[in-house]
Amino acid sequence: MSSGLAGASISGMNSNNSNNSNNSNNSNNSNNSNAAMLTGSVGGAGGGRTIGVAPAVEAANPTEPAHLLWWPADGWPVANPPRTVLDGAVERPPHLHEFYPLAAPARFKPANWGPYWHARALLGAFDRQFAQKVAAGGDFVKLLPPAPKNGWTSLSGNVSEVVFSDASAVAGPDFAASQPGRHRLDRELIELVGLIEYRPGMMREGFEQADSFDAFFSAVRTFNRISHPATAKLLALAVEIGTHVAQRYKLAHNRPRPSQLCAALAPPIDPPEHAAYPSGHATQAWLAAWVLDAAMAGALAPAVVPAGQPPSRRLRNPLHDMARRIARNRETMGLHYPSDSEAGRRLARAAWLALDEMRAAPLTLVAPDETGAPQELAVLDLDALFDEANAEWAL
Repeated sequence: MSSGLAGASISGMNSNNSNNSNNSNNSNNSNNSNAAMLTGSVGGAGGGRTIGVAPAVEAANPTEPAHLLWWPADGWPVANPPRTVLDGAVERPPHLHEFYPLAAPARFKPANWGPYWHARALLGAFDRQFAQKVAAGGDFVKLLPPAPKNGWTSLSGNVSEVVFSDASAVAGPDFAASQPGRHRLDRELIELVGLIEYRPGMMREGFEQADSFDAFFSAVRTFNRISHPATAKLLALAVEIGTHVAQRYKLAHNRPRPSQLCAALAPPIDPPEHAAYPSGHATQAWLAAWVLDAAMAGALAPAVVPAGQPPSRRLRNPLHDMARRIARNRETMGLHYPSDSEAGRRLARAAWLALDEMRAAPLTLVAPDETGAPQELAVLDLDALFDEANAEWAL
């Protein structure tokens, strides 16, 4: 799965460039998650820094000839030229904490939060909301990844098949029941082998999306964490929630990767170290598309077809097309079955329905005050964050 807003650069299509897929597909890799977001820094730390020992500006022996000058070495804090502090009646060299004044007052502003760290702080609240919707049952549960008929690997007799239920009542007409036989294991493997010939045309794109697909969404409408900070936080939230919820169902279903059943697939990168179903990339990308739809106030939603006009006249939603493309690329690379992608799309829709309901009330957290008594702390007004994002796109 995509590891955040890493924006990886691929220098070629050598599979060794992507053999780090176990890392590049680990969404909990904080180094990746806090790397560059599009054109800026996600975590507020664009990289490390080394503070060594540098020569002082003033020479230790300024009256000597130039060729004999030498300079004291400075670490940090800077100790040259030497200074003293008055401690009562005694003048002494300063302690390290006395070199510079302490900064006060200071506060950690909302803008200081990197989008991905901000998103991770909200996963517990999402878990509670999602669990409540699952417990309520009804058509919402039909969006969740179903168990297969006849196990995951049966290719003779009663062939393995994934059958998706009709969830259109809760999620819309695009979530009708799947066609019989569409997601039979034998048919899906034959389809994946047929996609191999398309790899040369999409390989570089697929490699980049293995690390991060955020830059592909910003290609639809340009933004980054500097120009659109609320939008960036919402995109990060979608990616983190998509990762989180997909991994739980992957662990529950433990579906083998296509290349474990079909040697002809020979994926150009090593499959990640987690199960296939549902597709994490599909879950993340589709949830990102729906979240960005709301963040952009529906500016890219398809136009309504006038009465009497054929559906073919309807404009396409580029965010949805990008999500579909990202998921399909994972199939073309032999990493996922089409049913993995469909399960990810439906799971993303369920996650979006739960996330959208979280906008109804500000999120809070209980913590003790200075006396040990419980107090409720405000964490985030999610609806206000969407309003901020809408305002970013209204300018």
